[in-house]
Amino acid sequence: MEGSYLYSMVQISGTYTEREKKSNALGKQLEGLVNSYAKSGWEFFRMDPFQVVVNPGCMGGIFGGRQAVYNDYVVTFRKRASVPGKDLSSQVGCQG
Repeated sequence: MEGSYLYSMVQISGTYTEREKKSNALGKQLEGLVNSYAKSGWEFFRMDPFQVVVNPGCMGGIFGGRQAVYNDYVVTFRKRASVPGKDLSSQVGCQG
């Protein structure tokens, strides 16, 4: 199993107010997340953007509600898998 990895993915919001944007809120959130996972042996691997589309509910549709689109990110961490045949379930995820 040389070269095998376990992966953990965390969704973070990419939508902020102007004040939060100026204060580097996303950078601080990402830094804290990466450091928290690093303490548990996870390596930052990548960060990818994606959009979440939320349709209006039943009543919202009746009264002219519109779709809401949010820009989020998924942050991927990885760490080397352990000995082949060993239960790896205890290594997945991070408490942080």
